[in-house]
Amino acid sequence: MARREESRRKDQNTAKAREIVITVAICLLLVVSIITFVSKLVEYNELQAKKSELEEKVDSYKNSIEELEYWLEAPMDDDYIMKFAREKLDLFRPDEIIFNNGE
Repeated sequence: MARREESRRKDQNTAKAREIVITVAICLLLVVSIITFVSKLVEYNELQAKKSELEEKVDSYKNSIEELEYWLEAPMDDDYIMKFAREKLDLFRPDEIIFNNGE
């Protein structure tokens, strides 16, 4: 009878040890999962910020391309030359009055 009781105690101790090991493994898995989730969330937010920055650059480049296409397609007449001189070279006719608003 002493052997049966000793065997039962060993089985109970083994079962408790298994429960502890399983609980610790589940806790570690949970902690690793949370850490991974948080790091991926931070990485996602950084990529979203970079994406919006790059989209702004693309829009800026598209506007530049449209402006350059306008200048390429415009006819080379006096109006074109005057507009180009005013906008790109900051030149004006001698008889014009120029108002500066600080820009």
